[in-house]
Amino acid sequence: MFPYTYSNGPTFELQHDITKGDMISICEKLGLVFGVEHTFIPEPITEGGIKIENFPNKKNGSYKSIRFHYKEAGKWPWVDLLKLDVWKDNNEVIFTKLGKITTVLKAFHGAPCWSIDELQKLTTVFEQFNINLVKNSRQKDILSTKLKKELCSFGELGRPKINYDV
Repeated sequence: MFPYTYSNGPTFELQHDITKGDMISICEKLGLVFGVEHTFIPEPITEGGIKIENFPNKKNGSYKSIRFHYKEAGKWPWVDLLKLDVWKDNNEVIFTKLGKITTVLKAFHGAPCWSIDELQKLTTVFEQFNINLVKNSRQKDILSTKLKKELCSFGELGRPKINYDV
């Protein structure tokens, strides 16, 4: 049994259209902010997201990502990992401005749980691309207390879990 994250994440609001090229730039910037041992890629999954392809002490089969869920924001195109270069400098819009994106945080099979520090870094990079954190009037800090308690659980996926603070 490993600690894992499977939790609703923060919600973001788009102030401008986001293109395929922007998403590659976001992934590159995340790599710079997180450090040299981290690699981020657009996730080849129907709802879209960003996968952390490499991270320190990655074990074979480890998986960590932030998935996107949206209604009015746009449509995530299929990602061919062998042709990611066609995303670079590509102006095809994948998210439209004024849309909202809710997220799901995932870290499985030995990947480290998502941390508050990581979510703050992610939010800082997103804000550079006009993807802003949605705060409700009761939030005193960048992330809700409820989310902090759900970032890391212990147990087997699909079984009752025990949450603990990270």
